[in-house]
Amino acid sequence: MSADKEKFLFRKAFVRGELHMGFWSFAKKGTGALDSFFILSSLSLYQFGVYQLLLSLYAILSDFFHDVFSEVITNDIARFIGEGREDKAKRLFYDYAAFRLGMAVIPCIAILFLAPVIGRAYGYGADFISFVRLMSFLFVADAAVLIATLLLKLRLQFAILAPRATAQKFIQFVALASFYFFSHITIREIFLAQIIGALGVVAVMLPSLVRSVAPWRGIAPSRGLLMPGIVRGYGKWALPQSFLTDFTGKIRPWLIKLFLGTEVVGLFGVANTFISAIKDLLPIRTPGILVPRKTDDPVAIARFYRYGTKYYVWLALALVLAAAGGVPVVVYLLFPKFASALPLFYLLLVSIPLFAFTKPASFLLVAFRRQEFLFWQAVFQSALAFILLMAFLPAVGATGLAYAEIISIAVSGFLRQRHIVSQGLAPRFHMRALFALDAEDRANLASMKSYLWSLAIRPG
Repeated sequence: MSADKEKFLFRKAFVRGELHMGFWSFAKKGTGALDSFFILSSLSLYQFGVYQLLLSLYAILSDFFHDVFSEVITNDIARFIGEGREDKAKRLFYDYAAFRLGMAVIPCIAILFLAPVIGRAYGYGADFISFVRLMSFLFVADAAVLIATLLLKLRLQFAILAPRATAQKFIQFVALASFYFFSHITIREIFLAQIIGALGVVAVMLPSLVRSVAPWRGIAPSRGLLMPGIVRGYGKWALPQSFLTDFTGKIRPWLIKLFLGTEVVGLFGVANTFISAIKDLLPIRTPGILVPRKTDDPVAIARFYRYGTKYYVWLALALVLAAAGGVPVVVYLLFPKFASALPLFYLLLVSIPLFAFTKPASFLLVAFRRQEFLFWQAVFQSALAFILLMAFLPAVGATGLAYAEIISIAVSGFLRQRHIVSQGLAPRFHMRALFALDAEDRANLASMKSYLWSLAIRPG
């Protein structure tokens, strides 16, 4: 196959996948905004702070029990499919699905019994304990969703996968709306709606999941377990890495509570909710599946790194400008009691272009199995972020949260780019490329415009 044809197919898969998933991500955010309306309208600033603390606890445990080996296994299954080894892909998927369900049961049972201990340790009462116990069932529900999502990703079923999060949010929204209009909403009802949303969307996706396993029908899985060998090899670095990656970010609400109080946790939660929504608009959903298929093509990898980095930063800057004007209007109109979160939101906007700059490097490092580097980089980044928070929070208060986030992401981006260049994975990205529009850019933009127009005329 010619290089131009390969380039076109990669671009086509990327654009089509991101269009489907980007549209539905936008729809998900719209539904999520309705969820936020019910939640923020029903909870006080203090209660929202408690909710954010519980979410951070879930995120910490989820990284260890849900996401452990996730990138490693997904990457290897995608590579097996790319190599035509469907027997190995089937074996590894089945191994990982069983492993992931088993790992979900552990924290579920543990938290059911440890909830009173957690409540007493932080001075919360019986309501908090009941919230924690209900939250424990999220581990099993989310594990089912993640396994189903992995299968759809592997088959590049982006058109089917894309509405998944929106459908889940919509089911959750219906549950929240029912509580809001016919009963009341507390943290208990919020977690219950999340569980209903997760289990409901798995039921909705069941026919698509059956079709997605069709290529494996009649193919016997390879003999022996593949996952232990992968874990003993380069995969072992993913275990501590999954726990350390953004670990400080996830314990941050508890540090805020320690130094500044539960109400400030709520303010940061509001600002960070908007920042996360903006980041989610970036087209970062498909490269994790597409890039591993090009690891044997250095020209394609170099092109992805150069132009992917440029386009991500361009798009991030456009999103920042739009958010700077739009988010305050939404806050003042709908949630005026949280308006004091806006100064922190404006500071955190700086992190979005930095986040966009680091994403292509992250995709390459995972695709080339550089988990050992990612582990040590996560150790350093977590330590740096923790030191910055401990220094800034007592000294400058809530604004220290933004300073720590910006510095941490910037240093991480520098280290990842340096490693990619030093290891010869891709050529150095020069910052002046951000301000240039070369012949390749024009060809890319023209091709994307043509392809988008063809989809508009003949969708699907």
